[in-house]
Amino acid sequence: MPGRRPYQSLPVHGEVVVDTAAHTVTRSAAPVDQTSREFAQLLLLLKSRGRLPSRQQLEARLYN
Repeated sequence: MPGRRPYQSLPVHGEVVVDTAAHTVTRSAAPVDQTSREFAQLLLLLKSRGRLPSRQQLEARLYN
């Protein structure tokens, strides 16, 4: 698809794929409904693999 990043560059964890450009999440290729805050939290957790974000980091990402 023109203008989209290659599949490998999308945040992936197991069967969960987050497309930041399209603001969508899929699991086993099925769409997952989520609020914008849930999307932001999931993305932060995926980007923080191996580290637990602080409460301040989570709040800043979700409420700012």
